[in-house]
Formats: sequence, structure tokens, C-alpha cells
Amino acid sequence: MPTDDSSRVEARGAEAPSYVLTPGASVTLETDFSVTVRLVTGDVTLRGKTAALAGRVLGLVARPHSAAQLAREVETPAATVERLLARLESKGLVTTLARLDAGPGADRRANAALSLFPDGGLQDPAPGGEPAEIFCLGDAELDARFAELTGASMDLRVSRQPTIGEAGSPAPRGAAPSLAVCLTREREDARLRRLDGWARRVQVPYLAGWFEGVTAVLTHVVIPGRNACYDCLCTRERAAAHGDGRPGPGDEESLGRRLASAPAGGLAAGDGLLASLASLRTVNVFAGRTNEAPAPTLLQLSLTTLKLTRHPVLRVPNCGSCGRAG
Repeated sequence: MPTDDSSRVEARGAEAPSYVLTPGASVTLETDFSVTVRLVTGDVTLRGKTAALAGRVLGLVARPHSAAQLAREVETPAATVERLLARLESKGLVTTLARLDAGPGADRRANAALSLFPDGGLQDPAPGGEPAEIFCLGDAELDARFAELTGASMDLRVSRQPTIGEAGSPAPRGAAPSLAVCLTREREDARLRRLDGWARRVQVPYLAGWFEGVTAVLTHVVIPGRNACYDCLCTRERAAAHGDGRPGPGDEESLGRRLASAPAGGLAAGDGLLASLASLRTVNVFAGRTNEAPAPTLLQLSLTTLKLTRHPVLRVPNCGSCGRAG
């Protein structure tokens, strides 16, 4: 049974860290009772008398858990679980939502002051008191992984919708969704432009992600009329790639993407990593923790080095799609 110290850990406050498995990692329990954690940077094997406990904890942190929650689940003193989590974190096997959210150069004071919506996030209740709804418009497997991760973290209704067609768009059953998410295994410019146009028509924020070689890419939360649209993003990309903002050879389809040598879809960790990034950003936005100061940012996470880079995305003055910046 759990001991009293688990309640003491929980009583330390609502800000107790939530631990999650490192994005893209997978856990295997071996026949010799050791535990192997496969990371994109290599495998880590845990042996010894704590391996069994580590395996149980690693299995649980596929979804966010505090130390107190884990202690109750595995029926182990919280102090023991905390020491184990510190060891796992030092090996890069687990991390916290706060550390994933922070990234390099995060400005917490500015983040707290930033308000994308009047209430500081996407927290407006749905009609009738129902949970807010998210439309998933991407690849089926990525949508399923995103829905599992996001539904486990917040009371949100996540539904898969037909892909936006040339002449139409998903038809909401009632009110428009609070957010649309489109995750694909490669950048599909035509689909993203249809998504951007539909989002402007129905005034729905959206988030998009894809792979560029062995790099997972995640856009900022695009809020129609409030921040940079997809055309703004493409214009900034072309300017960075060619110095003048004009399209270069092949830009009509790829728009400056930098392809690495290996396809990310071939890496077992790829889908989980992109879905985890998208889910984390979604949960933080709905909770009012946007971490987008001083400007919305596009994220790029290498599957081979786990290096995260952030690129501010500013509106283009007099953008032909979303209008004047100001």
C-alpha cells in the first residue's frame, strides 16, 4: 500500500512537476528482467534490483504523472519514487512537462503577460458545458497518437475529421471546434493552404506538424487575424533561404524545406515524437501556458540529436492572405 509520504509530496502544491517519457522513447521489458529504453540517440539498459520498479514507472509515464501519482500506482514510498525519477531523468529517459515547455530562451515573465485570447488561452467553454472539441485533419495514425496523448492530459473532445477537400471543409456537427490539428508525415503544401483558408473562413485556430527528413516540425498556433498565417510563414522561409523573399527553384511545392538523408517516417520514434510535441503545445495553450513570447515560434526537433530550435514567426506587412500586420 502507498505510504503517507505520497500525500506529503502531493501537498507540496499544484505546481508539482508532471513527469513524462522522453518524446520518441519506447520501453521493452527483457526476458532477463532488465529494461531497455530505445531512444533516437541509442539504447539504455537498466539492470539490478530497481529495474522492475523502473519498468513499471516508465510504462506509466507514457502519460503525465506526478511523483505522488506514481507512488500510489506502484505502491511504493514517494521518496523512493522521487529518487528513481531523478535517476531516470539524469539518463535522459524521462523529463517534465515544464522542461519540455521551456525550451531555450523561454521568457516566463513575458509568457505570463501574453494573452492570445481574452482569458489567456483556449479556455472558453463549449456550448452546454461540454468539453472543447479539437478536429484532427492529418494522417490517421498520427491523429490517433495525438488524440490518446491529449485526451489523457485534459478533458478535451478530440475527433478525426475527413481531410479538407479542394471544394469543401469538415462540417462541424454543431459549433465550430476550438482548435484544428493537422499532422502529416511530410509537408503537403496544398493541404496546408486549404487548412489555412478554411481556418480563416470559420475563424478556428490551428496547429500543423510534419517531418522534414529526420526533423519534426511544428508550427505556432495560427490564430486567424491575430498572428502569422501559413503564407506569412512561407514568405519568411523563402526570405531566409534566398535572401529576397522570392521563390527559388522547386519552391512551389517544398517552399524551402531542408531534407535530410533519411526519411523520418522510417524511424520508429518519429510518430510518437511529433504527436508528443503537438499534444504538449495543445495542452499548454488550452491551459493558458502558451510559451510563445516574444512572438509565436515554429519548432524544429531533430530525431537524431534531440536538439530543439525555435524560429519566431512574425506577420508579413500587408500579407495578401491575412491582411495588414499591426
